[in-house]
Amino acid sequence: MIGAAARLDEAGMIAEAAVSLLVRDGCAEGGPSQDGTVADRAARHDAARSGSVRSGSARRRCFRARDVRLRGLLAMLRGDERVQMFARAELGSVLDAERREDRELLSQFLACGGNKSLLAQRIHLSRPALYGRLARLERRLGVSLDDPESRTSLHVALLIAGVEER
Repeated sequence: MIGAAARLDEAGMIAEAAVSLLVRDGCAEGGPSQDGTVADRAARHDAARSGSVRSGSARRRCFRARDVRLRGLLAMLRGDERVQMFARAELGSVLDAERREDRELLSQFLACGGNKSLLAQRIHLSRPALYGRLARLERRLGVSLDDPESRTSLHVALLIAGVEER
């Protein structure tokens, strides 16, 4: 019984990760399946109510556990103190509410794959001003944003923080 309950809990976490993909992709369709798919009718209802669903043109109807990938893994690990400690160690003060601007800058930087020119264009900021903000962010985080491993760790930490907020 305990093992079954743990598997049900993990399935619920995978469903939550799938819901985040549904909302992110603007899709809120779902349905049951025999092959390990995850569907959430409540997400469809919430997304429809919030207007985030494009009428009639859903891209994804359901999600399999393999579809949720890293987000699914992090959802399954949600609540694990070691995972939370990792995110806090990586992001430090960027997690504080008053540092929301730094967190958004970091998120945008990582979404651009570390491409500073592209980021400057996306956020409508001159490159010298952006470089200054990124330098301050690097000092605050204590890592180089040019290092691919640092960017990966920071990205995972941001995903963890996002999962923990839900």
